[in-house]
Amino acid sequence: LHGWLADRQLEQYTSNTMTDASTLAEALDRVRANGVAFDDEEYLAGLRGVATPISRRDTIVGALGVIGTPERIYGDRKDEEIPHLLEQRTRRIEEALQSDAQ
Repeated sequence: LHGWLADRQLEQYTSNTMTDASTLAEALDRVRANGVAFDDEEYLAGLRGVATPISRRDTIVGALGVIGTPERIYGDRKDEEIPHLLEQRTRRIEEALQSDAQ
């Protein structure tokens, strides 16, 4: 991933867009380590997002996320409450996917 990013020109959509490959790579490493991704007005000004991956048999098959305005998604709500709720729902979906596979 790091090599692939180094060869790319990253387009800037807003003033918050990560356009430096090493900065983006570090952010993606945090997503992988923490199991939650954040979009802090990086793609569209005025919208934030929080998402968690949905896995089946150690393969990511989807994601569950929410988007909203910075006035609605902020502070502990963005950093703790929403990720916790998404992780709970994600686990339920993954359990359902596992039972369907059996």
